[in-house]
Amino acid sequence: CTCPSRSDHELIIITYKILQNRTLRRKPILVDNRGYKYTKRWQRNPSSIKCTWVCSVRGKCQRCPVSVLQHGDVFQPGSSAQHSHPADSDAAVAVEFASAVKAKSKQDVFRSAGAIVEEVMTSLAPDVQPASFPKLANLVLVANRTRQALRPHEPTDLKFPLATDFVPANFLVKDVIIGVERHLLFMSPEQTTILDQAKTWYLDGTFKVVHKPFYPTPEYPCLCQLGARAAEASSPGIVSDVSPHQGLPQSSSGCEEESALKR
Repeated sequence: CTCPSRSDHELIIITYKILQNRTLRRKPILVDNRGYKYTKRWQRNPSSIKCTWVCSVRGKCQRCPVSVLQHGDVFQPGSSAQHSHPADSDAAVAVEFASAVKAKSKQDVFRSAGAIVEEVMTSLAPDVQPASFPKLANLVLVANRTRQALRPHEPTDLKFPLATDFVPANFLVKDVIIGVERHLLFMSPEQTTILDQAKTWYLDGTFKVVHKPFYPTPEYPCLCQLGARAAEASSPGIVSDVSPHQGLPQSSSGCEEESALKR
């Protein structure tokens, strides 16, 4: 639709676009080509083809009076056509990027948020000016918040049921429970083959991102038995031979476990 500019009385062509599921409550928003965003006003009959959109800047200190009337596919500015704040020319671009990031995040719940954002920015980059790109950190935050409700809840102890639907096929090797301790062994068939051919095993851990109850223990009793069998069997056989019902000898220090793995 078109509306007159009050400053120079020239006609300015305004285009509108509805974007679904864009608010925190998964409500639609309306954006125009000038960079303004609008939210849908509550209506008694949601199925009606008529509705009113109001400018999204509606805080306590600043409340923009501009509204847009929608009748089917026709949009008409309300009586107040002048916004009380400057437009964000990159608003539509930011919404488009965020929409694509949300869709990708739902498809792959456990993929790195940074990798998802990088893929989206690469796919949309040819159609967008580099200066209009939204901040990378904001898109990463969008991806993480989108997947927060889709992931299983963080366990509070080690007696949690393993959600195998979120584990790739043939990746979970064994779920070993020894007393009050639990060991989850994950590796692909290719990794198992490579490990079998390796002459030296090294134990490493990234404990900075580990939360309770997955804090590291001072000793790993299951590694003692793995080290004791290293000279007699291949690693695939060792891994498959560790039984959840077997009691493994306790180790007095981590040095013994490390030396056993290096054999």
